[in-house]
Amino acid sequence: DRDGVIDFPTPRQRPLYDQSPYVINLDLSYDNPRSGTTCTLSANLTGERISLTTAQGEDLYQHPPVLVDFGVSQKLGRNLSLRFGVRNLLDDDYLETYGSRAEGALYQKYQRGRTYSLSLSAEF
Repeated sequence: DRDGVIDFPTPRQRPLYDQSPYVINLDLSYDNPRSGTTCTLSANLTGERISLTTAQGEDLYQHPPVLVDFGVSQKLGRNLSLRFGVRNLLDDDYLETYGSRAEGALYQKYQRGRTYSLSLSAEF
């Protein structure tokens, strides 16, 4: 502390901005051509990433939750299909912290909510 200014140590190395150390995508699908039914369950897991860098103090880290989506499609006759989908099925918290999760102070915590869709399509 000199003259009321607090010095924070700046790391010599840090991960690239907005780059996760890993991304895992999973997809499980079922397709029954006889009945015209298709179901898909997909998941995405992404590691923590820097969302804001600072010259002084801790960088801001984003900790994305596991994202799970589900969709089902049903053929209705020869030309019509009905589809229902849910995005962000688990609706877990998004966290942002100063520093890594283990040592970081909470900056913000929020949920994005689920998104539902229903569509009818025709093929000619």
